[in-house]
Amino acid sequence: YLEAFWSKMMGPAIASRTNRLYVRDRKLYIEIASAPLRSELVNAKQKLIQVVNKDMGTDVIEDVVFI
Repeated sequence: YLEAFWSKMMGPAIASRTNRLYVRDRKLYIEIASAPLRSELVNAKQKLIQVVNKDMGTDVIEDVVFI
């Protein structure tokens, strides 16, 4: 469900650099090959959680784990 909206939420630049994406135990796991993008998203972690939860219409994500 989330994967379908990832590109729309994050835009094609970020979506194209995201290798894998899944949710387990209210944590969003994101596999990113790009070190600069990973760094940028780590700094924007809280904002990322807010954006995902807002787009999903419910608080589905409590944390983001970068792998």
